[in-house]
Amino acid sequence: MTKFIGILKSIREQLNKSDRDEVEVTVCER
Repeated sequence: MTKFIGILKSIREQLNKSDRDEVEVTVCER
């Protein structure tokens, strides 16, 4: 689970845009 969280953080840092909100929503849905 720790690795999974690390990947999410990396994705957020890479996007660092409005797309970040979409990623967070997808995570919440899962």
